[in-house]
Amino acid sequence: MVGLFQAYPYPSCSWDIIARYGATNPDLPLAFFSDWARVALDESKHFTLLTKRLAEISPSTPYGSLSVNAGLWESARGTFHSLRSRLAIIHLVHEARGLDVNPATVEKFRRTGDQDTVEILQIIHTDEVTHVTAGHRWFSWLCKNEGVDPIQTFREEVRRGWRGDIRGPFNDDDRAKAGMTKDFYTDLKGEMGDASSVAIGYEQAGP
Repeated sequence: MVGLFQAYPYPSCSWDIIARYGATNPDLPLAFFSDWARVALDESKHFTLLTKRLAEISPSTPYGSLSVNAGLWESARGTFHSLRSRLAIIHLVHEARGLDVNPATVEKFRRTGDQDTVEILQIIHTDEVTHVTAGHRWFSWLCKNEGVDPIQTFREEVRRGWRGDIRGPFNDDDRAKAGMTKDFYTDLKGEMGDASSVAIGYEQAGP
């Protein structure tokens, strides 16, 4: 369980989406920047909650002491070229996957009687629904501006920028709250070739 706390790069990704794409997308409204600043602050809060709790339950393994996968960073690197790709892969694949797996993780800690960790993870999950909502909002905004269908465009971004199935079980209810209907992710598979130097897929991205 300690491994759960050992990788948390989302605050950097949230600031990066502002700094990297703001200057090259001059039509972005101010609400885009305020949304992602709020997400970054939420993620920083999550990082603080998790590292504090880690120090309490496992002082011999402080944050950074264990090896972790680099799936999220690899996805960030693979989407440098495009805001639309970044929103699709980081925020509507990686973060949406969190909505799927978080409830089961909460239950594991609940069964051990660790109510303090349960409360932290519930705070994080509630916030994450709003983060996927932000990803969906701005992905849809870009698609509207470009005159393309958001569902088909998302599916194409995943086919090009992900390796392997977008696998369930899915938390359909929380995905729907964030704007992601089943049409976005049902029967969807990434087709990124193995020759790519960027390792993007669930085998690199954790559970």
